[in-house]
Amino acid sequence: MKRLIFFIAISLLFVGCKVQSPQADIQSKQTADKQNQTTFETYTTKISGTYNSIPFKGQVRLQKDSVIWVSLTGFGFEAARLLMTKDSVFAINKLQKEVLIGDYNTLEQHFGLPLSFAVAQKVLLDTAQSSFKSEKQMEVQFLPQGVTTINRFTFPKQLTTKAKLNNRLEEITIKFSDQQINVPISIPFSIPKDYDTIK
Repeated sequence: MKRLIFFIAISLLFVGCKVQSPQADIQSKQTADKQNQTTFETYTTKISGTYNSIPFKGQVRLQKDSVIWVSLTGFGFEAARLLMTKDSVFAINKLQKEVLIGDYNTLEQHFGLPLSFAVAQKVLLDTAQSSFKSEKQMEVQFLPQGVTTINRFTFPKQLTTKAKLNNRLEEITIKFSDQQINVPISIPFSIPKDYDTIK
């Protein structure tokens, strides 16, 4: 489940990514007309898919320039939550009672991912094909399919991610539904005291 949590997180946050870093080579090809997506304050969507035959569902909530929140549900109950702010990342694995607490340097140290909040926010609000390759034996392809238009803004309907992690091939497809903008959102997040911190 730990691999599932972080693989889905990577899928959600890196489709369309265009970061340039000494440790990564990222190439993107725009597949839909870009929109000036600067006039809405919140974005929400439901997600569903399978990973290695494990079904999952979830929700994503975004408060512009502030917070990204992800909840993952499997086998009928919540399995994990992810919270990203401008300078911090928190991930709770409820199945194994573990929590990851750190900044974006922590993600890069663990997974070789040069990420920032600004990049993650842009990625969730864009539609593009892209590929990512880091020096830590990670190769990822992001293949969005379809477009949802809300007012004059466009978002991906589905995302297939193909990844090679330490010579192991992984693939996941995520479907986005009930996408909305400018609706009130809540960001529930608390860390149980008895959870172990991932080092």
